[in-house]
Amino acid sequence: MTTRRLLVDSYTNALREKVWRKQAFIKLAPEAGPIDANMYPTDIASHSSCKCPVEYATNSGASSNEVEIRGRWKGQKGGRVVFRYINVQQLYEDVRVESLLCRGGPVRYTIKEGVQITDDWLFEHVVPNIRRRFPNDAMLFRVMALSLLYICLQHNEEIYVPAPLRNRVKDTYTALGLAVEEPIQKMTLHDYR
Repeated sequence: MTTRRLLVDSYTNALREKVWRKQAFIKLAPEAGPIDANMYPTDIASHSSCKCPVEYATNSGASSNEVEIRGRWKGQKGGRVVFRYINVQQLYEDVRVESLLCRGGPVRYTIKEGVQITDDWLFEHVVPNIRRRFPNDAMLFRVMALSLLYICLQHNEEIYVPAPLRNRVKDTYTALGLAVEEPIQKMTLHDYR
């Protein structure tokens, strides 16, 4: 067996054990098909992580060419997808397809005017592990921290956040002593072209 085949099998087995067989995943993905004798959905395989966003984008109105460009592939001599990565500066198609992939549309999270929450507080109390993993990417921290803080402080039980994480973020926010129940606002974005 080749090294590549071993890596693919190892990856697939890890996905099967750590994700596909978990009841939380099965409840979130009823479209994944029936459960087989080994306790994982029959319609999921290692290519599902590519297939799902492609189908979702196409069903949301993206053309095949836009999906190909967003996937960073292009065919040779004007042919169809798959063999080469294209120039990563395909801005307009990227924005369009990315906005189609956002359930409910693209949004941006910002701190409400007058609320005193610092980036250092966000990094230390909301996304400390992301900061440790990517110590030089402040923009990533901020995007992830604002969206996670927003979700953790919402009363929407349809959005799954592990209870220990949600409770930790809520408790550290409460400890700030701010009188604002929801300090983060979600703003709808509109893609241009």
